[in-house]
Amino acid sequence: MNLELARKILEISEAQPFDFVKLRGRGIAWEVREMESAGLIALSAAQNDDPDLAVIKSVTHAGRALLMVLRDKATARSLKRALATIRVPSVDLDLELALL
Repeated sequence: MNLELARKILEISEAQPFDFVKLRGRGIAWEVREMESAGLIALSAAQNDDPDLAVIKSVTHAGRALLMVLRDKATARSLKRALATIRVPSVDLDLELALL
């Protein structure tokens, strides 16, 4: 899971007043399924075959806890250094946010 992308997704999801968030981006469905399997978010029950679209129903308690950790600047710097040393490939995904 791309932790920087996870932070962005969690922040976007937490900022929405109606909880539902529709995200569109290259390969975003795979990333949010990873986040769901990690217990960070709950996805909409609607089945979608579009790999570039995901609908997030809510952020879980674990997702909020991870977001607090990732928002801490010192932790974020340490995490980026750790990931740089193991040479994790960077993923650049553009997100398009649309409210349902």
